[in-house]
Amino acid sequence: MNKKIILLIFTLTSLLYANAQSINDVIESMPFEIVPGLADDDKDVMLVDTGLVSIPSPLGEIVKVRHSDTYLKMKTSEVGDTQIKILNKSDGDFVICVVRTVCGDVCDSNISFYNEEWSELVSNEFMEEVSVSTFLDVNGIKSSLSADIELPLFLPVSAEFVDGSDNLNLIVDLESSLHKDSFDALSPYIIKSKLALLWDGKSFVAQ
Repeated sequence: MNKKIILLIFTLTSLLYANAQSINDVIESMPFEIVPGLADDDKDVMLVDTGLVSIPSPLGEIVKVRHSDTYLKMKTSEVGDTQIKILNKSDGDFVICVVRTVCGDVCDSNISFYNEEWSELVSNEFMEEVSVSTFLDVNGIKSSLSADIELPLFLPVSAEFVDGSDNLNLIVDLESSLHKDSFDALSPYIIKSKLALLWDGKSFVAQ
């Protein structure tokens, strides 16, 4: 084989392994404020032990739910959990996606993105803004002649990586989010209750 081709293959392979990051590397460098209560010693226990891990914290116990090479999900309190996911980019770089979810009667998630140094990035670069109009026919509601229909200003949306993959589901529980009368009035205008997002190497794209 041509020596230049061999050198090129070796170089590309070296770059691939140099850029590859595991979730363990990311968690080890993670600032304390990303998951309050998870100290450096706790990280070692969380990452090394392959079984069920439960770590005491001021908010309750931090429990490992799912752990893979690129994904970690932890239950961080009685009502909340945190997902941390490595998303590889097509240019060889990667971003870290953190999903914090709090559940009461319904669940609501906050999605943030960070670079390798844990500096927060602009979320709009990686996913379009999700609003009420994502799930409801807002124009149809506004043009309705019914006085019983009131457009909600906000809908709680929960986010979950599908089996720890790069695919992210956004789910809104409209029936639990609204009073029964409001839900019944809005039912004809529901577009969807779940939005499936696929990572394309640059950003999340609606399926």
